[in-house]
Amino acid sequence: MPLQPRTDLLMMGRNHPRRFRFKADRRARWTAFTLVEMLLVVAIIGITSVIAIPYMVRSIQGNRLRTAIRTVVMAGRYSRSMALLRQQELTLTFDLAHSSLSVQPVSGTTTPPPSPLPNEKTPSFPPTPNTDEPAPPPTSSSEAYPIGIQRDLDQVTIEWIEIDGEPPQTEGPAIIHYFTNGRCQPYALRIVDARGIATRITVDSLSKARTVEEN
Repeated sequence: MPLQPRTDLLMMGRNHPRRFRFKADRRARWTAFTLVEMLLVVAIIGITSVIAIPYMVRSIQGNRLRTAIRTVVMAGRYSRSMALLRQQELTLTFDLAHSSLSVQPVSGTTTPPPSPLPNEKTPSFPPTPNTDEPAPPPTSSSEAYPIGIQRDLDQVTIEWIEIDGEPPQTEGPAIIHYFTNGRCQPYALRIVDARGIATRITVDSLSKARTVEEN
């Protein structure tokens, strides 16, 4: 009679708890990181940071210079638009000491009504009653908002400014006038960022700006 294998012993050996514990310990040992792998990852992160950080710094400084250029150009366009819209003379002031600019109205510069022609009769209006009622609010939406603005040039220096062909001004406030006919005093200024990169901005009498990068 042939011998029969003891299947119960085979099953017991296959399902023995020590066998399961050995497999679990082996899987845990395979999923861990070695010291060499961790040091390699740290080295890769360090090399990447050393290469990327200088590019990031230069990019941030370049963005500051471009933002300052846009601020100067848009301030001139804003001054011209508001002078035409409000029919009031404005001043664009550059503070060279603090690298800032501001737009403010000049009081008492509204355009007077045109005088009548020699053969034209001046229309007569009834007298305005003297009442203590408050004046009505302005009907135009543009008159309901203030004109004045102020902006700082972040880490950008105004090196000099030249107004209407005068010698360059290197200190103190520099004032440019914007008139009610949409014209202004032509001016040019040079701004420099922290890297030493300079840009010259030239604005004509119609507030058309031209920028040139200088070394």
